[in-house]
Amino acid sequence: MKLKKITFMILFILVCFTNTQASLQFTLTPEVGLIDGYTEYEMDYYFKFLNYITGEPVPTVWRINSLLEFPLDASIGGISGKLQSDYDPNRWSVYLKYLTTFTDPSDKMQDSDGEGFSTLFPYTQISYTESDAKMNLDIFEAGFQYRFMNKKQFDVSFTFEFRYQQIYQELIGYDGWYRPFDTAQLEYFDSTIAISGAADTVGISYKLQMEQIAFGFQSNIFITDKFTIQIKSAFAPIVYNDTDDHKLRFKRSTSNGFGMGFKGGFNIRYELPYLHLSFIQLSSSLNTYSAKNTQAQIWYEHETGIDPETQRSIILVPEGTAIGNIPHDIRGKSYTINIELGIQF
Repeated sequence: MKLKKITFMILFILVCFTNTQASLQFTLTPEVGLIDGYTEYEMDYYFKFLNYITGEPVPTVWRINSLLEFPLDASIGGISGKLQSDYDPNRWSVYLKYLTTFTDPSDKMQDSDGEGFSTLFPYTQISYTESDAKMNLDIFEAGFQYRFMNKKQFDVSFTFEFRYQQIYQELIGYDGWYRPFDTAQLEYFDSTIAISGAADTVGISYKLQMEQIAFGFQSNIFITDKFTIQIKSAFAPIVYNDTDDHKLRFKRSTSNGFGMGFKGGFNIRYELPYLHLSFIQLSSSLNTYSAKNTQAQIWYEHETGIDPETQRSIILVPEGTAIGNIPHDIRGKSYTINIELGIQF
């Protein structure tokens, strides 16, 4: 909400300022469209040790893997403002943009776990569940463009952009399966058991805050006087901070760090012959990023379970238990396709 208020306040100031400057042109552009993609979190942990089960030391690798994939498919919309030269609009420009989602994802959040013990059983997927997701996604962008090559049929500009993105999701219920463990053979059964539950309960909430600084290029290709295709690409490293709250287990996981990213896109623009309606544009974008860091987990209440022999409640993990330096990989990819209408002042 703060991002939206700040963006609209700045855009209003720019409109007022432009009206006093004959050499400047300001374009306000509402847009609406679709976003799709995912954010993945993966923990892939390898423990190497000597196993004495047979009496002799045997080098052993115990692998634990957990993969969570959060969907991003939703309708999206927002507004942007661009300030540029009135006599040569493509020479330079500065812009602000705010986007937010209007709907929740239709795709499911997917959670899978696996385990392998090199001297006993191969790596095996041991569980898989899907959950419904509720999502709020906000994006704020500010950028600058400066042309350094200008030909009759095309131009090329340097671009610099700052992007702030915040995703908040709540995951509700779960449906899936798990594979029971054969304690006699010390391996997992081939068969699985269906599980479901907590249909009206938020099981996990997560919040990802990410900043990107993008350096790149854009090129306008002038097909006709009114028809232009624009292509953009940029190197976009990230700084992120994420928090996952596993509410059913009373466990909170946190991670922050740096990563690499890439931004690209293209626009198809048609100039309109009206006084203030300056253009209509079909735009698309791609944003990818990945980071390899570590995660810390802490239990803020006792995690409890049922003793299979006594059927009594027992404490599985005491309150205050903390685990650090857990391998934690983040990967994300999002696509957008929007329709934009330029309003010139």
